[in-house]
Amino acid sequence: MKRVILTLIVSFAFIMANALTYSVTVPVGTNACYIAGEMNGWKHQMMKKIDDTHYSINIPTAKTSHKYKYCSGPGWGYVEKAADGTEIDNRAYAEKDIVAKWVAVYDKSIRNENLTFHVTVPQGTKCCYISGAWDGWKSFKEMQKVDKAHYTTTILTNKLMKYIYFAGPGKGYGEITATSDWVDGRTYSANDVVAKWLAVYDKSVPDAFITYTVTVPEGTNGCYIVGGWDGWNSIKKMNKKDQRHYSITFRSNKALTYKYLSGPDVKFIEKDPDKGDRFARSYSANDEVLLWNAIWTPKK
Repeated sequence: MKRVILTLIVSFAFIMANALTYSVTVPVGTNACYIAGEMNGWKHQMMKKIDDTHYSINIPTAKTSHKYKYCSGPGWGYVEKAADGTEIDNRAYAEKDIVAKWVAVYDKSIRNENLTFHVTVPQGTKCCYISGAWDGWKSFKEMQKVDKAHYTTTILTNKLMKYIYFAGPGKGYGEITATSDWVDGRTYSANDVVAKWLAVYDKSVPDAFITYTVTVPEGTNGCYIVGGWDGWNSIKKMNKKDQRHYSITFRSNKALTYKYLSGPDVKFIEKDPDKGDRFARSYSANDEVLLWNAIWTPKK
């Protein structure tokens, strides 16, 4: 019996000796901190509070190769963000981490309830959807039409959860400000107003294989395209037809906006002197780029 106990003690000591310790500094006002990653099946695991801005946890199954993120609560609606509110990549292991900002700060005293959302939309809107942190921004819920300018829906959530409206079932149809800036997640209001849409979805015009063709300035070494078909997340390389013409065909929708680039990075984005940096194109069978922000030069 003593041997069994001794073996268990030795085994436990070995496991703990090889466990990774995660330590993180969090923003002032944080009430709790959770970690989710490859080492725990992306389940939200509560960390030990050291003081008001520091949390720690030992995870025996963790490896330095495992990716992870922090959350201020037990769900992706409380995930960490960059200081400017943008998404961050999954973390690689570091002995000391720092969280710049949370999507929302978890408060266990605030319970989920059936919240009703009412929104006033721009003229020409054909449908309205809502997406939010209550399910990690995974779904687009179609709202009920009240009249041409108003939509409503009820969702089981809480007032901490951020959300955004969409004029279609995808990120390419998201709301933007009157000055065409991206809308950071909203905080709950019973009555919202959308200033502008990035694009307007029409159910009668389904997705299809669409060809984009563009004429580019002299001296261009390549051409790429980015747009709303995947929420502006990836840059597609176009096919060269001759020195000044490129094209590409893929499944898309003519309602979606887009822009061209001279290379595989946003620093090579096109510019229009008359429309400013925030403009986005509406579909045309034949486009023309007037000016590049920078011209890409391929590595030899």
